[in-house]
Amino acid sequence: MTPDLDPGRAARHASIRAAFDPPDGIYLDTATYGLPPRATTEALRAALAAWSAGSADWMAWDRRGEDARAAFGRLIGAPPGTIALQPAVSVAVAQVLAALPFDDRTEILAPEGEFTSVLFPALASAGIGRLTVREVPLEALAGEVRPSTALVATSHVRSDDGRMVDLPALRQAAGEAGARILLDGSHAAAVVPPDGAAWGVDYYVVAAYKWLLSPRGVAFLYVRPDRLEGIPPLAANWRAADDPYGRYYGGPLTLAATAARLDVSLAWHAWVGAAESIGFLAEIDPADRDAWSRGLATRLAGLPQVPAPPAAILSLRLADGVDPGRIAQAGVRTAGRAGRTRVAPYLYNTPDEIETAARVLAPLLDRSGTP
Repeated sequence: MTPDLDPGRAARHASIRAAFDPPDGIYLDTATYGLPPRATTEALRAALAAWSAGSADWMAWDRRGEDARAAFGRLIGAPPGTIALQPAVSVAVAQVLAALPFDDRTEILAPEGEFTSVLFPALASAGIGRLTVREVPLEALAGEVRPSTALVATSHVRSDDGRMVDLPALRQAAGEAGARILLDGSHAAAVVPPDGAAWGVDYYVVAAYKWLLSPRGVAFLYVRPDRLEGIPPLAANWRAADDPYGRYYGGPLTLAATAARLDVSLAWHAWVGAAESIGFLAEIDPADRDAWSRGLATRLAGLPQVPAPPAAILSLRLADGVDPGRIAQAGVRTAGRAGRTRVAPYLYNTPDEIETAARVLAPLLDRSGTP
């Protein structure tokens, strides 16, 4: 994919880029944290000013969570009532694990090297004897689903090297075995267009501070409607109630009928920013988001002639003895992950920036052919 070759798409790309303040240098590190649109930082500044002046309406801040919920629903093709507002992926995963075991199944299947915010809650449950965890190579994941598997927990796109799970094969295998799927879309939401509501899985979790361009402290949990009743609301709180702005004291327990029953009490300013960023992303055509992110990553791979990435994350091995600091010294922001250099372009990057980054990176790469 080369988004600069399509005049219409290039014009739309220029318009979207104009919504961001220019960063210092070439920022290719969205997989660590995304850069906010200008409207997001303006909304945060206004919220902080109102806080400082003591003139803010906290309910107005809190209700921005509802705007973020609706915008996220548009991104993943799911009704807002199936989405819970969370503070982090690990919290969302722990809520899902509270529903297990079911049907006498006690196994959680996960790929080897899975990100710890997905894996550690499962291992913690195994540590207290509730469940077992079995880890297998990512490429073998679908073939390892078996009758004892209660849940397959995996990232959609790996944060270390950009590999993608074979989701159609996994859905088929899980469906045949009666297992459920928990998918971490933190590096896929707003980048990979969904092929159904939340990619057709049972549970879908996303941290919003990366590709959703939001402040840290914002995450989402999608629950397939027929799975909601099985999740015990262990973190029930005032915001999870059926009338969150009407009653704060005393029983009985009266929770929302939707996935909002799993909401947490929101960190207001983070959600003020998230509502702006996710609303901004939801207005962009999914095909354009995909082309600009994965297309730029593919273009970057093609210039130094390294294998094209399946997603918007490119993992590069530097030659022995090369100081990764040389990349930053050249004005290109990347990240080091799993012994490699990770590059993650997004909406605010241009083909010219990609060419500049390729010229910086190409002489530093390992050309020995070793994996």
